[in-house]
Amino acid sequence: MEHYLSIFNNNIDILILGCTHYPLLKNTISQHIKNITLIDSAYTVARDAHKELQKNSLLKHDNKPGSLYCYVTDLPMRFEKLAKIFLDAEIHNVDVINDF
Repeated sequence: MEHYLSIFNNNIDILILGCTHYPLLKNTISQHIKNITLIDSAYTVARDAHKELQKNSLLKHDNKPGSLYCYVTDLPMRFEKLAKIFLDAEIHNVDVINDF
C-alpha cells in the first residue's frame, strides 16, 4: 500500500475514494498522506440507497437477519476470499454477471 500511495508524494489536497470498497482503506490512506481531504463515495451511495429503499417502502423494520446476495464481475471464489478478509464474514451467495 505504501508503494502505491508514495506516487502522490503528499502533493494532493483532495482524494476521491471513487469505488465503494475504497473507504475500507481510508485510515491507511490518511496515515500515509498527511493533510488530505478524503471524499467517501460509499457514504453517498449508502445514503442514496437508503432514500430509495425508504421511498419504495422496502426498508426492513424487524431485527430478523436478512439474506445477502452478491453479484460480481470477477471470479466468485476470489470475491469470497477477499470478503472474508475485509468483512470478516463468510459470503456464499455469489453470482457472476457478464451483461452490463
